[in-house]
Amino acid sequence: MKLIKNILESCRPLFEPRGRLRPLWPVFEAADNFFFSHREETRHAPYGRDPIDVKRYMSLVILALMPAFLASLYFFGPRVLLLVLVSYVAGGIVEVTFAIVRKEEINEGFLVTGFIFPLVLPPGLPLWMVAVGSIFGVLVGKEIFGGTGRNLFNAALVGRCFLVFAYPVRMTASWLPPGPEKWLQLPGSLAATAADATTMATPLGLAKSGQSGN
Repeated sequence: MKLIKNILESCRPLFEPRGRLRPLWPVFEAADNFFFSHREETRHAPYGRDPIDVKRYMSLVILALMPAFLASLYFFGPRVLLLVLVSYVAGGIVEVTFAIVRKEEINEGFLVTGFIFPLVLPPGLPLWMVAVGSIFGVLVGKEIFGGTGRNLFNAALVGRCFLVFAYPVRMTASWLPPGPEKWLQLPGSLAATAADATTMATPLGLAKSGQSGN
C-alpha cells in the first residue's frame, strides 16, 4: 500500500488546479479514495471525526449483496460475471463523464448501482441490452437529478423498467434454467429456457372476435 500511496502522491500535481491533467481530477480522486481515506481536513470549528464515510457505507452494501451474488454465480454460472462487468463499464462511463463535466468527485454510490442492476436482470439477457439499461438507469435515473443523493428513483430499477418497456419479449424470454451445470457452458451463451406457459385468447376475447371457444 505504501508503494501505491507514493505513486499517487507523485502523480497528484498533474491533476491539481495547475496540472496538465486537471480535467481528470475526479478520476484521480476516486482512485485515491478507493485505496485510502479522504485527505481533506476540517480547518475551522466545530470539528468532528467519524471513520464511516460514503465509501465505507457503500462497501457495507456490497458486502450485504454478496450472498445474492454468490447464489447467482452458483445457479447461473460465470455469465453473471459478464453482466456485472458490462454494467460497471457502461454505467461507469456515464458516471465519470458527468463528474468531469461538473468538475465534481466520482461518488461511490455507483458501485452499488452497477452491482444491483445485473442482479435484477434475466441471466440470459444479451450483453448489449445490459449496457443500454445501465447507461439509461445512471443517466435518467440519477445524473439528470444531480447525482448521488439527489436522485428521486433507484437508478438500477429505472434501468430495469426501461428494458421491460423497451424489450418486453427479451426480458421475459431470457431466463436460464438454474443449476451448477451452467459452469460447463460458455459465459457468452444466450440460450434460454422454454416457456413455462403460453398465452392464448380467453373466452371473452374469442367471443369478441366472433369465434367459438369450443
